[in-house]
Amino acid sequence: MLLIPPLPISVGLLLLTIFGINPPNPVPPDPVAQDRAAIEALRAEWVTHYNLHHPDMVAALYTENASITNAAVSVTTGRAAIEASLREDMQGSPTIAITSGDVRLFGDQAVTWGTWAVEATGPAGDPMAASGAYLNYLKRVEGAWRIAGNVSNYDSPRPAEWAWGEGSEAPPLESRMTDLIRDYETRWNRSNPGGVGDLYVSDAVAARADQPVLHGRPAVARSLREQMDAAPTTIKIHGVGTTDLQEGWALDFGWYELAPAEGGETVRWGVYASLVERIEGGEWRVRWNLSNGRPAGGM
Repeated sequence: MLLIPPLPISVGLLLLTIFGINPPNPVPPDPVAQDRAAIEALRAEWVTHYNLHHPDMVAALYTENASITNAAVSVTTGRAAIEASLREDMQGSPTIAITSGDVRLFGDQAVTWGTWAVEATGPAGDPMAASGAYLNYLKRVEGAWRIAGNVSNYDSPRPAEWAWGEGSEAPPLESRMTDLIRDYETRWNRSNPGGVGDLYVSDAVAARADQPVLHGRPAVARSLREQMDAAPTTIKIHGVGTTDLQEGWALDFGWYELAPAEGGETVRWGVYASLVERIEGGEWRVRWNLSNGRPAGGM
């Protein structure tokens, strides 16, 4: 048997060229796919360290000045404060499952939404469980994706054993979505759920306080109609800030108050975050929205 030693790579490529066979070109990496994979890895790392009760490792996945508003409507700002809050939460030995909904990439910024479910042990040793949705704002920091902002809510009335967060001082109002906010308030206060729904894109996703995730404009309008019929209210929206993403996209954040339609003091308030896009004609419409809520008091 004649044994032929393997050819050097350079000789092999030369022969392929001589005989008209072109070596395959390497497929360039897809930066979008790489970013999506990195964000998914961030989610998986967050869940792993949360379930192992490593508050420092979870906090390290946030930017230095990150701000989060949890489902109990408690605002925490700064990595150190987030770690302290996580350490307190983990005293109940919680475990969490997080399901990704979608990711939108905007260069070195990204917005994601999804759902979560937590099981924990209450102060009396009883099992406790809760679930809801979240919306995250992420930034690329020194080549790594980190969470810069988060808002979460409950998808059903809050478990009675779980405490509400402490109120905080109302921040200054610097949102640039003033026309969108004005239209939302006007249509809500006229008990026009279809008109409010028209401020969402047709395939919008909305996670409203104490509600399962809603998909599509008709579902949003139906949910609003049910709420307005059950307990008519007026709404006042306080736009706190708008983050530019790319041309035609922005992330808006603020808080709202609900009062009885017949008049009276605020009965409920909460925080919202909305991914908005500019449609034809230059108007802004809601693509994703998440809001939480609690009985009046604080802020």
